[in-house]
Amino acid sequence: MDDRVLVDAGTVGGALSVAEQIEIEHALITHSHLDHTVGLAFLTDTLAMIAPDRRVTVASISPVVRSLQSHAFNDALWPDFTNIPSGAAPVLGFRTLAEGNEARVGGLWVTPVPVEHTVPTTGFVIHDGQTGFVYSGDTGPTERLWRMAREMRGLKAIIVRDRLPEPARRARPSLGAPHARAAAAGDRQDAGGLADLGLPHQAAGL
Repeated sequence: MDDRVLVDAGTVGGALSVAEQIEIEHALITHSHLDHTVGLAFLTDTLAMIAPDRRVTVASISPVVRSLQSHAFNDALWPDFTNIPSGAAPVLGFRTLAEGNEARVGGLWVTPVPVEHTVPTTGFVIHDGQTGFVYSGDTGPTERLWRMAREMRGLKAIIVRDRLPEPARRARPSLGAPHARAAAAGDRQDAGGLADLGLPHQAAGL
């Protein structure tokens, strides 16, 4: 968004040129699964190699931030870029957002809204003061997110991570249940007639 803010980071390198990547300053992450976060690994590596004076700040709810710090950027799975090129001026930072509280992220206002998934997960209500959208990553029915969407002024879109592709669900049925059911009757009723845009599960990054 506005060339400075990512929402999820599953396809950063495949979707953005290097010149576009180094302009990113913030990354809003819904949850810690790799298909939503793997792009952060390569983005931070790119920054460290060619733009070490730049920094991306990863923002999410506390459990997601802790998971990324402990299990991803831990000098075992991947370098801890919060100390590269130095602890005083790293290319990676983390920021914890309070659930349900609006916060400024770059030039945008962001409210994390917890949603149902197999791991701690949040959706986001995002606006610039005039218009905005709602984004939900991998979620089951979530009345609270729809309620906030109905109350939002200037709502332009609802982006819902849709269910797994049919072949993947047939291969592993247990994976299908935690993902979005945007078209299910119950959740559609919760949405109160709001239009939504479903994204295929493999497209994790804006």
